[in-house]
Amino acid sequence: MFSVELDFRAASYDIDFAGVVSNQVYLRWLEDLRLLFLERTTPIEQLFVQGLAPTLVRTEIDYRAPLRLAERVHGLMWLAKVGSTSFTLEARLTRPDGSLVVEARNVCVVLDIKAGRPVPVPEQMRAAYALG
Repeated sequence: MFSVELDFRAASYDIDFAGVVSNQVYLRWLEDLRLLFLERTTPIEQLFVQGLAPTLVRTEIDYRAPLRLAERVHGLMWLAKVGSTSFTLEARLTRPDGSLVVEARNVCVVLDIKAGRPVPVPEQMRAAYALG
């Protein structure tokens, strides 16, 4: 299973009025993981040259525990599924003690930039995922 990992720390600007990390921060952290995943498999720049754009079409997040200022989490994202025109990435954010903070799923399609329509997941991506 190919995966990527990043560590995050809750900064003062990540905290909402209730004193916990805002839901939108998790979206940003998941995007950081997704971009790292793509960078390590099929860089976006290479796809753009071919007129293709990996595009996020769905995000599901299950919030399991709140984070507060200065707390740290470890992010792990992996490829869960490759379909004909989509691929699914799953992720977990955990505290240093291993306790679960967030479970998430991102569904992505590869768009033909000019047509604005999904295309089959390119063979170069499938090959990169198989090697991972």
